[in-house]
Amino acid sequence: MNATFTQEILVNYLYGQLTESEMEAVRKEMTSDQQLAEEFEILKETMIALENDEKLMPSETSIKIIMDYSKRTSKENQVVAF
Repeated sequence: MNATFTQEILVNYLYGQLTESEMEAVRKEMTSDQQLAEEFEILKETMIALENDEKLMPSETSIKIIMDYSKRTSKENQVVAF
């Protein structure tokens, strides 16, 4: 894999978090770098497996607890302007 194309860049590519020119650069590099293309496929398969694993999904109760806490602490940390 080309040293300039790190796993972080590939993950950002997977999640569409790069600019269009960066996305194009990654696509172009993957066509000429077999190792980079293989690394991308491994990351993509891992992402799909994680998204499809029900055991890794938080329960509705957990989500509610986190959201309630977030709302509570957000209100407590608001700055009052005088």
